[in-house]
Amino acid sequence: MLSSAPIRACRHGSRLLPVRTSVVAILVLKHAQLAPSRFTRSYSSDHAHHEARTESIRNIGIIAHVDAGKTTTTERMLYHSGRTRHIGNVDHGNTTTDFLPMERERGITIQSAAVTFQWPPKAVCPPGIEPQTINLIDTPGHQDFRYEVDRCLPILDGAVCILDSVKGVETHTERVWESAQLSKIPRLLFVNKLDRDGASFRRSIQEATSRLRTWPLLCQIPWWQKDEFIGVIDVIHQHGFKFSSASGNMSVVSKDSLTKENPALLEEMEKARLRLIETLSENDDEIMEEFLELEKDVPSGSIKRAIRRLVMDGEAKFTPVFAGASLRNIGVQPLLDAVVDFLPSPSDRPPLRLLGAKAETLTQLLEEQVKRKGHHKAESPIISLAHVFKVTDDPRRGMLSWLRVYHGAISRSSHMWNSNVHTFEKPQNIMHVSAKDHHEIQHLATGHIGAIAGLKSARTGDTMITFPGHQGNTAPEAFRNLRISAPEIPPAVAFIAIEPYTKTASEKLEDALKKLSREDPSVRWSKDEKSEQLIVSGMGLLHLEIAQDRLLTHYKIDRESAIWGEIEVEYSECLLSPTSPHRSIYDRSIRDKAGKAACTVTIEPLEACHHDSLLESAIERDGNIIHVAIPLPEDPDAKSLAFDPELVRQQLFNGAIAGLSRGPRRSCAVRRCHVHIKFDPKTDFFGAASTGGHITNAALHAVRGALKEAHTNGQVGILEPFTAFEILCPEEAGHAIQHDITAARGGQVMEVRKPEDEALGSGDDAIDVSKVYVPPDPYESIQSLRGAKKAVVRMLTIAGKGPLKEMMKYDSQLRSMTGGRHNLQLDQGGFELVTGRERALDAGELFVAWKERREVYDPEDETVERYCMYEIETYVLSRDKEVNNLRRSVKNILDWGIGERVEQIRQALDRMRENWVSALSGMFTLLVATPLVLLGIFVAQTILNLARNYTAARTIGVPIRIIPISPLNPFWVLLDRKVLPFFRRLPLGDNSFTRYNWRSWEVADRYRSHQEMGDIWVLVTPLKNWLYVNDPEALNSLFRRGTDFPRPVFINEMLEVFGPNISTATGQAWKTQRKIALHAFNEPTNDIVWRESTTLARDMLNYWTSKPSINTAAADLRTLSLHVLSRTGFGKSFKFESQEDQQKAASTAGNYKEALQTILENCILIVALGTKFIANPWLPKKLRDIHKAVVTFQRFLTDTYEEEKAAYDSGRVTESNLMRSFIRASQAESKEGGGLTEAEIYGNMFVFNFAGHDTTAHTFTFAIFFLAANPDVQDWLAEEIAHVFGNRPIEEWDYRTNFPRLKRCLAVMYECIRLYTPVPPIKWTADKAQPLVVEGKTFILPPDCMIAPSYGSVQTDPRFWGKDSLEWKPSRFVVKRGGGEEEFRVPVRGSFIGWSDGPRDCPGRKFSQVEFVATMAVLFGNGWRVEPVTKPGGESWRCSQARC
Repeated sequence: MLSSAPIRACRHGSRLLPVRTSVVAILVLKHAQLAPSRFTRSYSSDHAHHEARTESIRNIGIIAHVDAGKTTTTERMLYHSGRTRHIGNVDHGNTTTDFLPMERERGITIQSAAVTFQWPPKAVCPPGIEPQTINLIDTPGHQDFRYEVDRCLPILDGAVCILDSVKGVETHTERVWESAQLSKIPRLLFVNKLDRDGASFRRSIQEATSRLRTWPLLCQIPWWQKDEFIGVIDVIHQHGFKFSSASGNMSVVSKDSLTKENPALLEEMEKARLRLIETLSENDDEIMEEFLELEKDVPSGSIKRAIRRLVMDGEAKFTPVFAGASLRNIGVQPLLDAVVDFLPSPSDRPPLRLLGAKAETLTQLLEEQVKRKGHHKAESPIISLAHVFKVTDDPRRGMLSWLRVYHGAISRSSHMWNSNVHTFEKPQNIMHVSAKDHHEIQHLATGHIGAIAGLKSARTGDTMITFPGHQGNTAPEAFRNLRISAPEIPPAVAFIAIEPYTKTASEKLEDALKKLSREDPSVRWSKDEKSEQLIVSGMGLLHLEIAQDRLLTHYKIDRESAIWGEIEVEYSECLLSPTSPHRSIYDRSIRDKAGKAACTVTIEPLEACHHDSLLESAIERDGNIIHVAIPLPEDPDAKSLAFDPELVRQQLFNGAIAGLSRGPRRSCAVRRCHVHIKFDPKTDFFGAASTGGHITNAALHAVRGALKEAHTNGQVGILEPFTAFEILCPEEAGHAIQHDITAARGGQVMEVRKPEDEALGSGDDAIDVSKVYVPPDPYESIQSLRGAKKAVVRMLTIAGKGPLKEMMKYDSQLRSMTGGRHNLQLDQGGFELVTGRERALDAGELFVAWKERREVYDPEDETVERYCMYEIETYVLSRDKEVNNLRRSVKNILDWGIGERVEQIRQALDRMRENWVSALSGMFTLLVATPLVLLGIFVAQTILNLARNYTAARTIGVPIRIIPISPLNPFWVLLDRKVLPFFRRLPLGDNSFTRYNWRSWEVADRYRSHQEMGDIWVLVTPLKNWLYVNDPEALNSLFRRGTDFPRPVFINEMLEVFGPNISTATGQAWKTQRKIALHAFNEPTNDIVWRESTTLARDMLNYWTSKPSINTAAADLRTLSLHVLSRTGFGKSFKFESQEDQQKAASTAGNYKEALQTILENCILIVALGTKFIANPWLPKKLRDIHKAVVTFQRFLTDTYEEEKAAYDSGRVTESNLMRSFIRASQAESKEGGGLTEAEIYGNMFVFNFAGHDTTAHTFTFAIFFLAANPDVQDWLAEEIAHVFGNRPIEEWDYRTNFPRLKRCLAVMYECIRLYTPVPPIKWTADKAQPLVVEGKTFILPPDCMIAPSYGSVQTDPRFWGKDSLEWKPSRFVVKRGGGEEEFRVPVRGSFIGWSDGPRDCPGRKFSQVEFVATMAVLFGNGWRVEPVTKPGGESWRCSQARC
């Protein structure tokens, strides 16, 4: 409620001053959103933020657990700052920072995104006040993308940590808080989602205190009106903020108004302010003096300055706390004020720490003065210093390197030294980045964040330096290794194996993986040279799924070009005891250059003491510490070393890292090792012969030799990735879950706590939560009243750790144990030594190794013999060739030296060779028995499936019918019409099998079944349940709710004859194909359809009128439809040729036409059997001819694609057609990161040809025969055609002018489709139960239930179409308006489903309408009519009409 006395708030003052103004109150605080009655929200598209002064910059990040509201909060910040015009929504997939297709599809943040805006908006800043420039990075919240957070945090100056007030502090919240703690980043805490049921501000603050180890400084408290969250109370300035949920407009409620409205809230505010001042005074001397003097009346400005001083060091001993609900636009503007007030600018941060130089900090380095040759004046040693914190692959600009500039400025002329890879690079373009938008700028100054294009070697963590006036190929020696510390890449915990089919596919995939791993270094990959497999490792299941999707979509890798394995857990190896010193001499030639180098390596298990005593000459990488010792000469008079020790040390590091990448036991990475490398200049260095490659290889072989020796002694263990978990579950399920984790999963339960124990801290640095003030939640005072009336489920939190392999997909197991009332959170838990399951892991690996012929095991191990014997005994052989193949395999094993015991294998093979006749007879018996066994299995499986589906159908509560064979069975689709006549002759009566178990039974049945059973009934089949619906309103809801009732694309997978297409695509792939299809099916395309249809129809009419009668109408109409598609789809025009005298053309185009015609006439056979099957040479000639047609058409598609693509690349204009439109639209879309692959274009062209030709040709045939039987409709049609065209020749007919006027021609098409729908749409419930209202009653449809709109019934039901609903009457679609003008009446939505409706409607709808209308106008213009021919023997015309 607004105050009756308006007030004005001053940003720099400490009091709220009453002013005299009108009665209407306009309340504004600082730079908040202004009330709409007087001010409007300003919008600014200005991108000149890179000019801001360093003191006016805030580089901040949004960090939190997944689904806490990071992106939602970011979106509100952008809107209220005026950066965007509209508020995006994560659920709608239209947010600014989540712009990747996978982000929008999954509704989570996958990669960090940077945006820049000003706060307060420049338009509302008072004169002389400069807005602050905020560079904001929205980071991911899922634990699989923690490296994405870790590499962004070090370059930030502040962060906003968001808590979900319903869930409190979650596991990933603790992890990102710890990462921010390591980088000493000042933080704010924003308690979000306070409008949700179950939200608790009190519990969230207490958990933050105990689990994040920070003392909360409550700058705001929530404002509740009963149970509703309406705003926040500013504790510092002592007033309230109310917000409009729709617009986010903020109004200020004064202290006096709060006194009248809610005295209890005012009392709580004063208490909170006093406790805040007391906390500050205990830790800040300046405010202590003011507190002693003024007590609770300490000015607001003093409080804010004190808070800023306490949070500036980044230790997070104290954290300012704010409240809100971002989705409802509550609390975002005050949070932005807090970012400006409390978080530091780049100039406020402590000096940057440096590595590889004498100076430890950037400040000390800049104080140094150096003199250049030829210059008398000393100057700073560097001009600029920047850190590459991220690399992305932009589809238009190539690799972009994201930088934070710490000193100086970078311009396009900068000659930058990359101190990590020791090379100079020069930028091509410098860009300011705002989410997916990039704007070129001239320079990037200190404190700013931007992107640079053209850096070929830069990777995440690299340091870029510009030296004053430096020329040459190397940097000054003193600063050559100067660098900023880079975040460590965490070890991979999961992997996926990819096996390309061809060398070309392998090379393309390797190139894509190089780019992907440069973008995301936490994605690692390697190649097994023996098996040609590519192993891609990552941070978890979701991380690898995203990486795989990026390979397929962004890098355009064809899924069919390789075998993609399942995502598995990445094991590691470790050392169990120290090794003895192992010296290795490497003297092989490298690149035909002789050389020699040596070193000595000692490896021991890594202990905690090694971290405490980490030397400067050591590095920590992938869980190992590598120390390199290079002894200096003992003689003090001796000359310096003959080599650069830093360079040699790096080469030894590289060799050791490579040696640790593959262990001797499972070929997995080795971890938890302390590697000591000794390189003695006297014995290990051989002058010029010791090249860098030889030194690196010496270290590599020494490390591998030491590990191999340890493995021989049984001192190499297996490490398994573990995950820390927290499970919130009902107390009644807690015991079962704990038992399952410890007994069946190999996990360990560390703690079980109740919600009331969550806030209790533990540990040496724990804060006593009882001393922290937090206001009570609104329902605490009435808890006793609620408790007696409401049953409460007591919950437990189970915390512990377990093997990632077991916990990765544990959520589905929990769902069955808790009934879905649980929450599972996983976080990286490191690696643990495998003990109980170690032998099983070894045995499985040895078996795989034997099959893949990999030399990774002990030859004397009996496990090999056991598995080899088992494989032979279970292998059924009937031919000598297979025996010899197996013999060669076993010979390889013998060559590996297993021993004499494996001679038993040879003897077993000889016995099998002698008795091969017996094996052949056994095989014959097997062939006879197998069909009977399979038939029995099929019958049993059918009965079980029917029982299961019948049980599910009964839960719906509708009439049920059962059939024994699924209509989706491809063999039944081919045989149903041939088999069913036999069953109909049997004395079984009219049963469900003969009535419903055949294609298109709906047309014959019409509305008969629904008259018997009502508007909804279910057909139970062995595969799926089919629900039939006859209610237009329900069907309208069905099509409108596309997310709840998606199309079952798996039914259309057989249409992927030439590649993926719009009928089989889902998610973002469907959106991209749909968008490009709409570009292709445009008005220019329809104009081509009109012209081609009229021309071909005229030629066909000339042929028909030259004959006394015709019996090839259906075939001729199919030819016409084929030729229209040829011209429109591929730009190939053909003259009309009748079925009787059609001849093959000698050109390639003729071969193409014949091939396309063959494919379309046999499309059902092709999609049912598949192109691979019909390629078999032993098949009948008809099937082989079909395969030849497929190959010819595929070749034509490829040639046309290459021709059109070359024309597009060269800018050459070609004749318009669908293929051209598809390629050009796809190429344009690919610039934005989308586009179609070549296979997707082929697949869509086939589907549009298949659907367009088959459906339109059938509708043509029905129309001709219906018109022949109804001469009055022909007269009615001719009347309209004459009215529209008069006597004008066909060449003057215009599509845009004439097509909309031919309503009767269009009505003929609609009426034919009403009675005979070519392709009815189908929906299903997917994996969730969904409600559907039919005739006012709600039915709950179970998961995996097919929904078939009853087109045969709803389009002929007398309730919707009148008593003449079964008559062919096109005039029902045309009505006359008041002025006598005719109007096409669109049927009531839901009662006519001739084309797919809803989001996935048919993109070629108008294409077919234009083709049909144009053809009808030509055929029945100029007085031509069609009538049936009477049969010989005296048949009357009326009889022939009825027969027709």
